[in-house]
Amino acid sequence: MFLMAMPVVQFAYASGDSGVPGGSAYENSEYASPRRRNRNAYISHVVGTGETVYSVLVRYGLPLSVLRADNPGIPDNNEIKAGETLRINKSRMGSVNESQIAAEIAADARIRELSERETETVESQEEVQTGEYDDNGGEMFPIEVDAAGFVHHEVVAGETLFGISRYYGVSVPVIREKNSDKLADGLKIGTVLLIPIDMSMIYNGEMLGRPVHFIGTDYDAYEGERPLKRFGTSYAPINVALMLPMTSGGDAKMQFSEFYQGVLIALDSIKREGASVNLKLYDTSHDSSKIYSLISSGDMADVDLMIGPVYGDTFGIMAEYARARKIPIVSPLAEVNCADNPYVYQMAPDASAHYDKIAPLLHGKHVVIIDTGDDDSLFVDYVRRHTTDYSVLSFDRTAKPDVIVPSMPYGRETVFVVASKSKEMTDQVISKLLGLKMLTAGHKHMSVVVSSRISRMGLDPASLFRLGVNYVTSYHVDRSDLLVRKFDADYIRRFGKVPSLYAYKGYDVAMFFFGTMLEMGSGFGDYMDNYYTTILQSRYKFRRVARNGKFVNTEWVLVNYSPSYNIYVR
Repeated sequence: MFLMAMPVVQFAYASGDSGVPGGSAYENSEYASPRRRNRNAYISHVVGTGETVYSVLVRYGLPLSVLRADNPGIPDNNEIKAGETLRINKSRMGSVNESQIAAEIAADARIRELSERETETVESQEEVQTGEYDDNGGEMFPIEVDAAGFVHHEVVAGETLFGISRYYGVSVPVIREKNSDKLADGLKIGTVLLIPIDMSMIYNGEMLGRPVHFIGTDYDAYEGERPLKRFGTSYAPINVALMLPMTSGGDAKMQFSEFYQGVLIALDSIKREGASVNLKLYDTSHDSSKIYSLISSGDMADVDLMIGPVYGDTFGIMAEYARARKIPIVSPLAEVNCADNPYVYQMAPDASAHYDKIAPLLHGKHVVIIDTGDDDSLFVDYVRRHTTDYSVLSFDRTAKPDVIVPSMPYGRETVFVVASKSKEMTDQVISKLLGLKMLTAGHKHMSVVVSSRISRMGLDPASLFRLGVNYVTSYHVDRSDLLVRKFDADYIRRFGKVPSLYAYKGYDVAMFFFGTMLEMGSGFGDYMDNYYTTILQSRYKFRRVARNGKFVNTEWVLVNYSPSYNIYVR
């Protein structure tokens, strides 16, 4: 039975281990005492005519609280004057976006307006003293947020309600309303206040320049070993959570709809084999709050496989949850920084193996590197390291092809390496090499290896065939292949359009992992080092990057445009 649903995702959050900066990063933060701050961690900004606090914050990507902490002379109304010098904390630059800055400024204005109406005038004159630090370890305390969106703030010595309200952008009356029982006898040290916050202030796991720790949600580690499950016609269905950014700002993201459509065709194939998959699609946008909401909902606790999220920052949040619950999780498109997570499967090929299939093409041949002045340096460096017989030829678009002939020795094949990153320059080099091949036909042998970027340049394929061009790529679809043609026909019949690269990838990811789970069960990770298969024309071969680390696809595809007008892929 197939279940495909797109649930409404509410804003909710889950606990997890946030990175806690320490050492010099802490010492340069607004929470350290002035004697600890390193002057080299700041730059000076001279206020120009017409500049405001808001424009300065947007320019540097700074939270208002950080700017104030480093510039105590800024008045409560945020008015600054031309010629005034502000200290800008380099370690916090770029930590918030413009919408978050606007929200903080607006909240500050609301608090200032409300404070003028407060009867507790003594309290309103005191300064906030949040952001305590541990003098021994230099640890910056995280802000704790629960699944309902409340900060759990423990009162420390010297704090006031007004100071706390101003820090979080929440009015004193609201804090009193939410904590009436706790404040019946006044504000006391050690009291834990519940403070409702604007969730848009949380960005990349931080809020107000401090790490956020999510509490009170389904984030506990799975106790013991997760029982092995078998899947198939007479076994349990595979429960799959597919997390894609189907929308952004209310607008549909077509490429991810196409990815999903490819998955649906894979599900049809699995169904015809008698297997069962319960698939749930979640629209995660590019929004970490939706990821925390999924975690706190409990929907993810018993899934057998997660595919996505597709962006590295949101994927990292869910990957930590997957590790805690021992659930395999697939990054279908992006390289991700989860090297120590044994439950992560990265479909993007390992960059360290990018050019490995080029080495045999260079062995025993004379190599000429065409220098265009705008070359892929990593590609050129690889060629230099894997051959001792090479020369570098500066490309001259005005020169005739015969000036290249002296660089081609008799009796040996010459491999020309074209590493230009631009379409225009690559096209000119290819044209020059075509003239060279015609000039030397019959008495000198040549081949051409080009950068992986050529697959996105849209060059005339006839020129590539005539030269016999070779290149490596992370993905190649041969539309003459029978399996690809069948997929194309199914896709066109069902969705009324030609499939895109995203549709192929969606099909491949689903078929690969559903296939491995049907064949090996939920313990398929134990066999991935030796599992090799081809889906459409995309090949996946997984290896662990380190002991008990993530699995990474190491298979790059070598594409050869043969002069016989056939494309060979290996």
